[in-house]
Amino acid sequence: MTADAGAIVSGTKPSCNGNEPEALEPKSDAAARAEGFLWTARSFPEAAEYHYYAGLAHAAAHDAAAAGQQAGHLQALATHHRQLAAWARSCPENFETRAALVGAELARLRGDREEAARLYEELVRAHQATLGEALPDLYHRLGLAERELSNHESAVAWFGKALEQHPGHRPSREAFAAL
Repeated sequence: MTADAGAIVSGTKPSCNGNEPEALEPKSDAAARAEGFLWTARSFPEAAEYHYYAGLAHAAAHDAAAAGQQAGHLQALATHHRQLAAWARSCPENFETRAALVGAELARLRGDREEAARLYEELVRAHQATLGEALPDLYHRLGLAERELSNHESAVAWFGKALEQHPGHRPSREAFAAL
C-alpha cells in the first residue's frame, strides 16, 4: 500500500468500540480530505477501502452531529453506498458485505427501521465468524433497530450479545439499562 493510500484508509477508519464520540467528526473530516488524494491510489482495493470506511465514518459522525450538519453526512453516506452497491452488483463476493453494512446504516439514518434491522440481521447471521471487532457494534445496531420496532425482548437479546462479545461496550450497556 502506498503512503498516500495508507493515509486514505487509516485516516477514515472509524472506531469500532463506540467509546470515542469526540473522535467521530475528525474521521469524517479526514474522509473529505482523503477524497482529494484518492486519484493517487495505485490500486483499486484502496479506493474500495476508502468508500467503505468513509461511509461508516459519515454514519457515525451523523449520529454525533448537530441537526444542521446531519444532512451533509447523510448525503456523503448515500454517495459512498451508491459506489459500493455498484461494485457489489458486479462482484458480490468482494463488495456485497460492505455495501450491505453501509446500506444498513443508510436505512437506519433515513428512518427505514425495518430495512435496517433486516440488513443488520442478514449481515450478522451470514458473517458472524468473520466480523471480529465490528460484531458488538452490529449487535448493538440490531438491538437499536429492534427497539425502534418495539421488539423489546429481541432488543435485549441483541444488546446482551454485544455485551457478551465486549463487556465494556458503553452504547450497549446504556441501551440495555434504558430498557
